[in-house]
Amino acid sequence: MGYSVVELLVALVIGLVLLLGVMAVFVTSRTSFDASEVQAHMSDDGRFAMTLFGEDLRMAGTWGTNSFTSMVDNRTLGPAERLAYLPVMAGDCAVSFYTNLDLVVFASNNANPFPTTCIPGTANYLANTDVLVVRYADPTPIADNLTANGVVYVRSETGNSVLFRGTGNAADVPAFPTNGTNHVLRMHIYYVANFTEVAGDGVPSLHRISLEAGPTLVDEMIVSGVENFQVQLGFDTQQPEPDGKPNLYINPDSAIINWANPVDMARVRGARIWMLLRSDRGQRTAPAPVTYSIGGADFTPTATDPVAGNYKRLLVSGVYDLRNFPLQAPQ
Repeated sequence: MGYSVVELLVALVIGLVLLLGVMAVFVTSRTSFDASEVQAHMSDDGRFAMTLFGEDLRMAGTWGTNSFTSMVDNRTLGPAERLAYLPVMAGDCAVSFYTNLDLVVFASNNANPFPTTCIPGTANYLANTDVLVVRYADPTPIADNLTANGVVYVRSETGNSVLFRGTGNAADVPAFPTNGTNHVLRMHIYYVANFTEVAGDGVPSLHRISLEAGPTLVDEMIVSGVENFQVQLGFDTQQPEPDGKPNLYINPDSAIINWANPVDMARVRGARIWMLLRSDRGQRTAPAPVTYSIGGADFTPTATDPVAGNYKRLLVSGVYDLRNFPLQAPQ
């Protein structure tokens, strides 16, 4: 028995309604999945960056088996009887900056301290974000015959160390200290650029400049979608002598810190970091931007994707102790 035209039309309408319902469920599920995936991606990126900060800051100021910065020869503010091992580095952030170990940790507040050198101002740096510099010697000892050409090392023994540039020849490794071990000098500069890996792409990202063989500085993108990066330093105000515990967190431009005074550097005992991430693309389900309290100031994002909508955002933060260097040099 056949169907009438009316029955076929009713069946088609019912099928269409069911199909639309299935499609609506699919679109909703897909949107929710995309939003969850973006959130998970930002969370993973945030954890990764915070892990890098933690690894660097917890190692800051340790020079192999010696933790007394004042006992490292060839550093910028130290004895220079072996200065021939350390060439001037083209592209350095400032004169002899890469050997200025007294700046174990250095930061700037909402400003680029190196606009004409290692962080070109308008070309790279995202305005009103902080810059963080951390230095230490890699804990892995390198045998004299495995030192590489152009790599900067700290040759370290308890209470004594010297900076030198490897030549690839074990005979050129300094004889002092006699029983020292060689450790690669690490210097990492964190800042926010207004692009990822291709200038002009418009996606702000966390970058890291690292000291590499040459010596030279190498810039790499660490995490994309970073809209803001703020640092406060834990300062030990205990008088007359510091006790090694931060009891006041201050912005890097605070008058309390004299960056030219190594004694003040010994009072920087911790760091508090905030990082605001956003999705690479706008999300229809993302709420309008809100105001975030970051580094003691309010920040309200304004940028949205003109096609896709608002960006999803995630604020991550961490507090780190600088625990691997002493309060002062031995007397």
